[in-house]
Parts: sequence; structure tokens; C-alpha cells
Amino acid sequence: MRVTGKASELSSCSIRYLELRTYHSARPDWSPSVSSSSFLSQRLNASKNLYSKDLYAHYGCVNAIEFSNEGDYLVSGGDDRRVLLWNVDGAMSGSHRPAIMKGEHNSNIFCLSFDSNNTRIFSAGNDEQVIVHDMKTGETLDVFLHREAVYGVSVSPTSDSVFASAGEDGQVLLYDMREPTTTDPVCLAQYYDAFHAVQFHPVEPLFIVTANSRKGVSLWDIRKPKVQCVLGLGIEGVDAVPSSAAVERLFSMGSDILRPKRSALTASNFEKLVFLKGNLHMLNQKKWEEEEEEED
Repeated sequence: MRVTGKASELSSCSIRYLELRTYHSARPDWSPSVSSSSFLSQRLNASKNLYSKDLYAHYGCVNAIEFSNEGDYLVSGGDDRRVLLWNVDGAMSGSHRPAIMKGEHNSNIFCLSFDSNNTRIFSAGNDEQVIVHDMKTGETLDVFLHREAVYGVSVSPTSDSVFASAGEDGQVLLYDMREPTTTDPVCLAQYYDAFHAVQFHPVEPLFIVTANSRKGVSLWDIRKPKVQCVLGLGIEGVDAVPSSAAVERLFSMGSDILRPKRSALTASNFEKLVFLKGNLHMLNQKKWEEEEEEED
């Protein structure tokens, strides 16, 4: 976009416009003969959508958002189980509707990630799987399974075929999409407590950082799976406050979210619900014994 000094030639509502406006407002030829600086300042202050834009397309809570490396694209996902891809400039100007990935999750989406070449989108969540989407066509390229909900996913900055995922099952798994489907992922770390986030180091891809509900923040060397972490910043024996993803998992039954219980959540109610969740197997066993007695 070329800017000649006339305010009317500036494109509205784009990130590039904001960058150019910052630059040209300091130019000596940006003078009162073109437009009054005070008038321009008032117009810019009144134009609230130059600085923010509400993007409406989801049908429920949005739990995860992620920018592409260059910032041209934004991906979002949430309770409606859909992955939406936005062109940032188009979304800001209102001329673009998001592309919907064809692969849909069975439950809430908790985390998203782009590869470095902007060709694939990785999404994961409460349905215990990581789905790989083709960014151009929206088709599903592959699906990878966890034992429980997945709270974090991260793609290697140097190899788009390698990604890490972590979740409620207390495992950090490394996948290589070039390997045969029968090949098991590498288990980098395994705890009894849930991992809520995982991220590759942006400069040194041999290192991964994780966040665990009990162990805290840990730095891992992927060349030494299941070995003591390189650096740990957690406090052993201190219970962490559950993350939003963990709370979602606690009150999720398949694709159904028990909203009334979440909105009226108190310390007392939370304690009771955790107790019921942890002893659900005993209730099921009692029900099974009652059914056996009826059959006899």
C-alpha cells in the first residue's frame, strides 16, 4: 500500500495501516496543509475499531487462540468444537469471514498451534486427541490419541513433522508424523499429575518447557526422554490451583458442559464435586451389584 501524504488515501482498519500511520505522522510533509494534526488526532481517537475488533463466528466460549509466525493468520477454537482460521487484515477490515476446518472435535478444544511454514494447524482438547488440519484445504491430515484430555500442543520450530502434546494423563508425548502409524510416540515425561502446557524453545528446539499441576515449570532435553528435567521451578508438595482447562475437564461429560454448576462454583461445591468425581467408580460398582441382585 502506497501512502502519498493524503489522509484519504490511507486504508482503514488494517494492521499495516497502523504501522504506516505511526511512521507518516512523524514526517515533515505531514503538515497542516494536508490535514490539521488536531483534527486527525480527534478522528483517530474516535475510531475505536482501529485498535480493536470483535470477531464473531463461534457459538460458544473460545478457549484457545494462536497467531501464525508472521502474524498474518489467527486460529481460534472453543466449546463449539470447531477450528476457525482468520486472515488478520481481512478480519480487522471486516472483509473476511473465517475458514472452518473440516475436521471437528468431539468435545471442547483447549489448545492450538501452527507449523512454521503455515501449512498445518494442530488442535487438541477434551476429546483426548490431536487433529492435524491442512491449512489450505481444511482437510484432516492425521489424528493422534492421548489417554485423557490434551491441554497443550507445540510444533518444533525446525521440523514441521515433529510436535509435542501434554495433558491430563500426566504424559508429554513427542510425535514424528513421518513415522509409520504403528510407531508409538516418544514419552518425554510422565507424572501422576496433569500437564497443562508444553512449548518448544523457539531458538533451541532440543529443549521443551512444560507446566505441571504439581511439579510446576520444567525444562526438558528431548534427547533424554524420561530422564530428570534439566531445570525445575516447581514446589513439591504444594497443590496448584486448577487451570481453566482442568476445570473444564472436571465438569465435562462428553460434549456436554454443565454450565450451571460452573457458574455457581463455590469452594464448598468444588470440594464436593471433586469428591464425587474421584469416587465415581464406587457408585458404579454399587449400581452394578444392585443390578445383579435384581437379575437373581
